[in-house]
Amino acid sequence: MLCVHVCRCRAVAGRARWTASWKRTHVSLAVQRAVRCSWLVAIAAAGCGRIGFGELGSAGEPDAAIDASVLDLRTDPALLAYLSFDDDPGDGIENRAPGGAPAQCMASCPVSIQSLFARGYAFDGALDAIALADGPELAMQAGTVAMWVRVTVLPPAGTYAMLAGRAFGASDRNSWELQLDRPGALRLKAGGDAGNASYSETPYISMGWNQVAMSWDQSALKLYLNGSATGEITVFERSYDAHATVLGADENVGTLSNFYGGEMDEVYVFARALTDAEMATLAERP
Repeated sequence: MLCVHVCRCRAVAGRARWTASWKRTHVSLAVQRAVRCSWLVAIAAAGCGRIGFGELGSAGEPDAAIDASVLDLRTDPALLAYLSFDDDPGDGIENRAPGGAPAQCMASCPVSIQSLFARGYAFDGALDAIALADGPELAMQAGTVAMWVRVTVLPPAGTYAMLAGRAFGASDRNSWELQLDRPGALRLKAGGDAGNASYSETPYISMGWNQVAMSWDQSALKLYLNGSATGEITVFERSYDAHATVLGADENVGTLSNFYGGEMDEVYVFARALTDAEMATLAERP
């Protein structure tokens, strides 16, 4: 009889930690060593955690299949919201950030669907929107907003669809916003106009799955597409009032408009500007 093997690979602090338990029944030490070596070589060739070992992580993937740097970011003290969209939106949307309050549907709830990361939400482009639970910590002088999106409904030509933003004042201004703009070809745009209007934009964004993000600090705002910085502005004034942070729609003069039509998944909000390396990590596909 050969040995019974139980192997687990977990990503911890940037390293994979291996443990193995062996039950030995009348097998020579030489055979044991040969079997152990063949297992380790096979697993190393396949890539740690990519062949089904590990416990389920917070988003439904095996822990070992998630980059250790992503696991670290999910416990970052600056993380204000992590919405994996694995739950039923009608019951309140779980915020998996440490101590994070649930998000809520606004006019209408998006639909839970099979998505790029386990489950995600489909927004109808007409009524669906989500509001984050407001608090003073969301008046961010430095911040990062990131998410995965797949556009299924193009905004009308000459208009835009809001992915995420926070309205400011009684008109149509925003403290910050991340939107899909369609002056011609579809493009990604980020910035704000609570003070002087300042925006960065990409020349083009595809209709497939994309990881989109914006980050800002005291000196600049950066726009990211699939983990790479695609634009930067050096003047970005930040002002806030009592408006909520909204996903999937813009709030203009107290009314929701410019709804996003498409899928959305893995939404992150940090109260700090992530580094380029951290942004690249968040953009890794499963």
